[in-house]
Amino acid sequence: MKSAISYFLPLLLFLAGCSLFKSPQTGSLFEFEYEDQVYEIAGFTSEDGESVNMLIQRDPETDEVYFRVMDENQTGVLDRVITGEISLEEANRIYQAGIRIAQQQDQYKSIERDRTYETETDDYRLIVESYMNREDSPFNRFIIYDLNWNLLGVYFDEGSDATLNRIQEQESEIDITTAQELYMQAIDRASEDNKLEKNSDSQVIISKDAKALIPRPEEISR
Repeated sequence: MKSAISYFLPLLLFLAGCSLFKSPQTGSLFEFEYEDQVYEIAGFTSEDGESVNMLIQRDPETDEVYFRVMDENQTGVLDRVITGEISLEEANRIYQAGIRIAQQQDQYKSIERDRTYETETDDYRLIVESYMNREDSPFNRFIIYDLNWNLLGVYFDEGSDATLNRIQEQESEIDITTAQELYMQAIDRASEDNKLEKNSDSQVIISKDAKALIPRPEEISR
């Protein structure tokens, strides 16, 4: 099974004038052209040791930044518009195109992601990710793709109690009721595969040994 993000190979010092970091960070930068426009995907490791990616577009003459959109935790889905006028839906369409181009150019390397369970149905690819970085409050993110890796929805189980209670509206073509049914299918399969942990609060958490790898370019349906 396959997950959806990794890091880019050309390593350099990326300044970008980004106010998110107190000092320049060593990271990666991939530039690509899509629909006659030039974009960048920059990867950073922050001072706190967290990995993030950012989709950026600049004015080619003045270097003025049109927009920055962040993929927190390098999960393959942009989460937040930092600056600029662009919707998350449009930014993710460009971001996914950039990832595919990087893969085709062999500028994309696989990494393992802990606490990630992936499965598929006849119509969908389902990904459940558990995040433990909130003290005493883990949460799950549920992502739905079609079989060609087109993003259909992003949802959150804030209490890790197997109930979706938040939807990332801009990214979601599937209503939360249908998503909940698919989420339970994924959770049930994770349980059958012994990839679930249940703590004293009966929270449903993907086990640490559940890992996912990014697909190589030849494995992606286009």
